[in-house]
Amino acid sequence: MYNMAKEWSKPPAELIGATNDPWVAWCVNEAVFMFGRHVEHSMDEAEKAQTKPAQRSAARNRALQIAIGGEVSKGRFRDPAEMVK
Repeated sequence: MYNMAKEWSKPPAELIGATNDPWVAWCVNEAVFMFGRHVEHSMDEAEKAQTKPAQRSAARNRALQIAIGGEVSKGRFRDPAEMVK
């Protein structure tokens, strides 16, 4: 939603139709802005930490997964011990 709001130059509350109550609209806009900026900053920092261009995209994706609580891959290959559980 953060990227959509930036791309379309509309506040997030307007995108989801939460404009009836100004307080709710403000809260939605602030929450999306704060979380979006946090994730964007984390992804930028993770990318800067990589020296090889091929690893930058993976670092950004890892930072995004951490921010949204997704499953983070520990490496390129699966753990063979996971197959026997």
